Amino acid sequence: RLVRTAKAVRVPDASAPGAVPWSRYVITGVRGPGRIDVPAGETTIVVSDASLQSADLSGCLFRNYIATGSTLEDCDFTDATFEGGVLGDLPLTTYRRCIFRRTDLRRCAPQLARFEGCLFEEARLDGWAARTAEFVDCRFIGRLLRVQFWGEPTGAGRPRAVLTRSSNEFRGNDFVEAVLDDCSFKGGIDLDANLWPTSDRYVVLHDRARLIDGAMRRLDELSGDQQERARNTLRLLSSGGYERQRDVIVERALLGPADALLL
Repeated sequence: RLVRTAKAVRVPDASAPGAVPWSRYVITGVRGPGRIDVPAGETTIVVSDASLQSADLSGCLFRNYIATGSTLEDCDFTDATFEGGVLGDLPLTTYRRCIFRRTDLRRCAPQLARFEGCLFEEARLDGWAARTAEFVDCRFIGRLLRVQFWGEPTGAGRPRAVLTRSSNEFRGNDFVEAVLDDCSFKGGIDLDANLWPTSDRYVVLHDRARLIDGAMRRLDELSGDQQERARNTLRLLSSGGYERQRDVIVERALLGPADALLL
């Protein structure tokens, strides 16, 4: 395969008066396959109007990262660390068949990025709120801690997201080998279009609205304290994005006293 070069330039970064400006390292054009080394230090890595193909970015430290209007295909981010930034802003950026193995993405928001056929294996996604990102045919392996996936754009990024789409595509994703620790899937995600863990730790509430309506009518079967706890759980599963769900996947332990009423 031919190695096509990308244009990379350094430009000064805007900063507040009196602050020490960070440099910007801009990658644009076409590059790949091969190793891409990013500069160390207080540098913002900007991937703009770029096509990265089979780029090796494993082990890289991104102090700050911004991707816009780019396509990254078959790129390897194994053991890379992102200390800040966003994986995708307008114009839209797509990651296709990229590998995020043991990648630390806790402090880098997915924002408007689209992921197609990507592998997230033991990746650190703790606290991710994927409110405006899209995931298609991706595979997740290992622990996901407090990750939120949304089927419709929401939050502060919604006004920008709706310029390009009314819903976040979320289908064909494989969570069979994932540990879903306090994770949520909201805003109209079709659970039947994805694969889920088969462990007894999780339960899928099919026809959520019907189950909750029935459980609410049976609250008097519980004692006072249990009744209040169950009511709070049922209210939680009826709001905050869950109201847009036909079905819900949840850790069974989190249902508490509502378990007996719902199942």
